Formats: sequence, structure tokens, C-alpha cells
Amino acid sequence: MKVERRVKSGCFTCRSRKKKCDESGPVCRNCLKGSFECVWPQRRNQTLPHTSFKVKKIKNNKTVFICVSMEDEKTVTRKRYDLAISCRNDPGPTSRLYSIPGVILDSESAMLLKAFMQGFVPSITPQFTLPIITPGGIAIPLLPISSAFREVCFACGASYLAWKNASMVELAQKRYQRSMKTLFDEIKHQNVDGSEDWLVYSMLILSLREKYFGASNAKCTHHLIAAYQMMLKRRHERLNGNSQHDHSLSQFDKMKFEQYLTHPSTEMDANEFLVYDLVDEGSGETRKQVAFTAQDKYMVDSFAYNYSVELLLCTEQALGKFPSPFDFFDDFRDIMTTPVFDLPVEWMNNPILGAAREGFEVCAKASWIARKHGNHRHEAELLYHITAHETVGDLPMECNQLQERDITHLKCSLLTRMILMKAAHLLLRKVLFADIATDDPIIQNDVETILTHLALIPNYHPICSIIPWPIMIAGSAALHENQRQFIRKRTSEIGDYVHTHYSYQMLEFFEKAWGNQGVPGMGCDILLDRPSLEKLCI
Repeated sequence: MKVERRVKSGCFTCRSRKKKCDESGPVCRNCLKGSFECVWPQRRNQTLPHTSFKVKKIKNNKTVFICVSMEDEKTVTRKRYDLAISCRNDPGPTSRLYSIPGVILDSESAMLLKAFMQGFVPSITPQFTLPIITPGGIAIPLLPISSAFREVCFACGASYLAWKNASMVELAQKRYQRSMKTLFDEIKHQNVDGSEDWLVYSMLILSLREKYFGASNAKCTHHLIAAYQMMLKRRHERLNGNSQHDHSLSQFDKMKFEQYLTHPSTEMDANEFLVYDLVDEGSGETRKQVAFTAQDKYMVDSFAYNYSVELLLCTEQALGKFPSPFDFFDDFRDIMTTPVFDLPVEWMNNPILGAAREGFEVCAKASWIARKHGNHRHEAELLYHITAHETVGDLPMECNQLQERDITHLKCSLLTRMILMKAAHLLLRKVLFADIATDDPIIQNDVETILTHLALIPNYHPICSIIPWPIMIAGSAALHENQRQFIRKRTSEIGDYVHTHYSYQMLEFFEKAWGNQGVPGMGCDILLDRPSLEKLCI
């Protein structure tokens, strides 16, 4: 019988209680579950101060966590983590971060860092959750680590400033080119193995930068596919029990990586620059259990969102490099559904998807089925019936302790799930009955349901950054002028909030679906028209 040994690098609280610590910061799972102060050493392998250390209980409050660090037996630092500071409209310390410890910034870079932290990061922060698992909370500790990551962030900040500001476009292009050069230089000359937090994060936000800046669909999906390969490597190494920097399991071809990113049209597959040994994960009760970090949660969530919305839009070449959603969501379901923190509702651990986690899974599968021309008819029929009966869920009683504005954020997440399910139902109906007309009563009922629930989400709400896909689906079948005016308005608001050029692409898409100046529109037939869809990058 295999006996699990307690790790000596865990928190002092678990060591004192003789428990196996999962080492997830800032508060480990054992301390969260037992409402203990989670006490961490300041130095690696620091011994437990047996004579002076005492385990302390804290008030059982699911909106407050306390993390404690001990430099020695007399020096104790306590840090309070409160859900209230994570609200998008109250970003807390991230709004004041214009410098990086140990890094001297020129005035231009300082300006772009501010634009990144106050503009770009909030625009990709849709959910109400703990600050530590938001895009800003993940980015802040990485900024001092990698010069390449900093340059990628500056490039994203410049792209954010270029929205409706022609004078900033040249700077945005210049900083993007500079970020790529710095990225390649750091990978060549540093000990980089292709699975670092900063590198995966860079690929994910570069994918967002491309779609926000109005680049081609191909460039967006190119970065996304690279991020996926890196996530696979991280996962397999963790399942095998190897550290992130153990090169025995993998090979990272730095030259091929540069070639892959520099030429988006290349036929090279992402797995040609990153090769790793697959590990038998087991299944059911025999599946290996591993601890997940806040970084894992964010990265998988961010990829899952962008992947789900791009499946219907990407080129055939890109589609062939993406995994099937029937595989992807099963492979990463443990990371997506295992809570890192004990929050009032479990899905608050999903910093991008939130309550809409299953909604995006369904929209990804519906898109995949639409692309595969009926190869999954049984799955299509099953999903069609499931989405037909979707309703908006209720928040648990534990949420009553939150402020009213925070409850509004959570309700918007539930509404987003409902909107996605109905949009997937509309798309699946068109896939299953390709000859059906736009004025079909069931399709029109889906459109009305989507728009009615969308109207319940406040204008310019943070969650608007993850609802373009259902708006696109519903907009294709909107028949009435009041519906079309509402869709135009919300689409334009998304553009202004996120600073994204894809709002213009969506408006052009709607004009083609609706028709103009005597030219009849395509209606919901446009959902199966590849040339029209591939012009979008949302």
C-alpha cells in the first residue's frame, strides 16, 4: 500500500496539524475548509517553529480569508483577502500599479503598463471572484519575472489605447514587434522549457490582442493553438509527478517555436515545437488526483472561452489543429470544476467562464457539430433537447452575505449561461434542419429569449466581454427593427467597453444577414456560410 508522505514545503498550519498540504496559495485547501489561518514560511525549506507556533482558527466567513507569513519566530505578517475588492468597478490595488519592483521603466513603458492594468486587464475580467485568480491577479507576480512578458503586456496596453485613436496605431504595431523580438530572445538565451506561467499567459493575451486590434482570425487562433500545446505539457508533467522545469519528459524546440509564431500561415502544427510523453491518466476512481493552482484555473478558463467562440469561425486549417470539444472538456474538466478556493458558489472559481462554464462547453460542441456536417447527429439531437429546457438558476443562500452589487455580478453570470444555451439551441436547430427559414417560430422564440435576458444585463457590464458569440447567433435571425436596433446598440457598447475592432466585424455581419438597400439578407443561413463566418474574430 502506497503511503502519501507529507510535503515539507507546505504551509506551517498543515505541518503542525500533520496534514498533507496542497500548497495552493495564498490559502491552502485544508485551511480554507477548516477555517484556519494559513501560515506560510518566507523562505523555502524553512523549518516549523515548534516552540512558538500555534494553529489559529478564524471566523467562518466565506468572503474573507487570512494568509500569514512567518520570517522568523518573532516576525509575523498577516494579509486579508476580501471578495469585495475584486469587483470590476473597484479594482483595488491593480489600479495603482504603474511600476514594477526592481524594474526601471521609461515614460512610454510606464504609460503602457498603466493602460494594460487599468484598461486591457479590466476588459478581460468578466467575473466577480477573488482578485488572486483574475487576469490582473495572475499578471502582477509575473511582471518582475520576465522581460518578454512585460513587453507583451506593454503591447496589449498599446493596442488598448489604439481604439478609435489613429495616432496610437503606429505605436501599437511597434510595441507588438518589439514584444515578439524580446520573446524570441528570452526563449533563446534563458532556461525556458515551454510550460512557464508567463509564457502560457503571453500566448493567451496575445490571442486576445489580435482580435481586439482587428487582426486576422488566423493570427488569433495561431497563438491560441500554441497556448493549448503548452497547457497539455503542463498537465501531463503534473500528472506524472514531475516539476515544471524537469526536461526529461519534454522537448521544446525554440527555433521551431519562433518559426511557428512568425509565420501564421505555416502548415506546421504546434506540437512540432513542443513534444512530450503522454501519461496514462486513468479513469473514474483510478484517475490520478493532482493539486491545481490559481494560475491553472485562469489559463484553462481563458483558453476554454476563446477556443469555444473561435470553433465556429476559424479556418479549416486551424480547426484541424484544435482538439474536439468532446475531448477537450473531458480532459480538462477536473481543472475547470475543482475549486481552488471555498467561495459562496463553486463556479466563482472560474474567473472567465463563471456560471456559464457549461454554456460555453455546449456552444463549443454545437460549433464543432456545425463544422463537421452532421457527423455527430446523435450528440446534436441530445444537446438540442437539453438546451431547449434551460432556465436561469438561483443563487445559493450563502450569497445573501454579499453586497447587492456583488449579487448583481453573480446574477449576470447566470444570465450569460442561459443566453449561451439558447444561442446553442438556435444554432443546433439550423444544423439539424438546414432548410428551415429564419422566421421559424422556434428560432424566433430563441431570439426573443436571448434578447430578453440580455436586456437584464446592465449596459457596459464587465461580462459583456464574453457575450459576443450569443449576440452574433441571435443577431443573424433577428427580424424586427426594434430587435436589430437593440443588437446594434449592445454590439457598439461592447466595442467601446473592450476597445475591440471585432464590434465593427459583427455589425458588418449583421448587415449581410439582414440585407440593405433592397438586397435581401441571408438570415440565419449565414450561420452555415464559411466566407461570412471567417471574416469574424470574436
